[in-house]
Amino acid sequence: MRRAAFFGGLLVLVLFCGGVMSQQAATAASKQPASGGASLPPAPPVSDATSECLNCHETLHPGIVAGWRASRHAATTVAQAQAVEGLGRKVSSQEVPDALRTVAVGCAECHTMRAEAHADTFDHLGHAVHVVVSPADCAVCHSTEHAEFQQNLMAHAYANLVDNPLYNKMEQAWNGVQVLEQGRLVSVPQDQLTREEACLSCHGTKLEVVGTEARETDFGDLEFPVIAGWPNQGVGRVNLDGSLGSCAACHTRHHFSMKEARKADACKQCHHGPDVPAWQVYAASKHGAVYYTQGASWDFESTPWKAGEHFLAPTCATCHVSLVTTPDGEVINQRTHRMNDRLPWRIFGLPYAHAHPISPQTFKIRNKDGLALPTALDGTPATEFLISAEEQSTRREVMLKTCTACHDRSWAAGDWARLETTI
Repeated sequence: MRRAAFFGGLLVLVLFCGGVMSQQAATAASKQPASGGASLPPAPPVSDATSECLNCHETLHPGIVAGWRASRHAATTVAQAQAVEGLGRKVSSQEVPDALRTVAVGCAECHTMRAEAHADTFDHLGHAVHVVVSPADCAVCHSTEHAEFQQNLMAHAYANLVDNPLYNKMEQAWNGVQVLEQGRLVSVPQDQLTREEACLSCHGTKLEVVGTEARETDFGDLEFPVIAGWPNQGVGRVNLDGSLGSCAACHTRHHFSMKEARKADACKQCHHGPDVPAWQVYAASKHGAVYYTQGASWDFESTPWKAGEHFLAPTCATCHVSLVTTPDGEVINQRTHRMNDRLPWRIFGLPYAHAHPISPQTFKIRNKDGLALPTALDGTPATEFLISAEEQSTRREVMLKTCTACHDRSWAAGDWARLETTI
């Protein structure tokens, strides 16, 4: 019974573990193919702190370890990643703490990172551990990606929903409970857990430490933080260090796979439904048809990602995020985690579409009628809050570079003309 209780008590710690592995796990990871199909170097050592985590968690959570075994974190040190030159480099930070450079990025490397900044940091068997790993932790190695993501609508998705009074009414219309009161049908507000399971599952919750709880374990009674809004991996999650977002929204823990994020199914998790029907549009398109019939044979792991060699039709990431080149290595578009770099239009689930917002904090927008919407109900845009026609043209041309990797310019331009006429 005590051991079972201990298993349950430690589950909260490892749900977001940055990596749990043993020497055996690392050896298995070293057999995974690197970009371009080459073998990865011998598995690096794990730190003493991660080895301590492993003593329990390897047995408790074999699924986490299996994901880790397939990850680059398990098989490559930061120093090795920094030594990569050219387009294949994946670590953007120039300076990384020495303690991280020569070991695998394991559970201790992520769950003790910047411990003083996290409100959920607690003493766990002599280590200052925090439950929630945030984008600001990932930024230690991936600083460029973190900075770009903070300028993205996704990072502000929580506030863009909860701080917009009109969206609150829309949310209530969908999720409220209809009850009969004095002969009239009224909508009772949703409870918080329903809200977290519905809209905030993608928009992100606001995490808060609301207390601690003691659990009986094989090591005695241990205290663990109780976190409101948890679990959640929404793109705009407000974390306990004040940072915004969750890298795991696209790069699911603990594999943190680029392959997964490049597939259209990663975006499908949130971009479907009546309010954001991008997934349905893609699935019904020729691009979607080719992806689902032929995509199983494509290479989603190589860097750079070569159009016409590694894939034959775009996924969401191809157009909006990824570094894409020709088969000869000529760059078509650079990698970006600020997805709006290639978006002239915001095709929103409203009766209208509009030029993309200037600021990712869309809850600040007001139309001519004072409503928190980017256009008036007659279609008049809230121009001061939206990008200019010149900026739209620039972004359109950036996107067209990807289109013309597979299509003639006249085909791609004609498709854009139809899209904008429809808008």
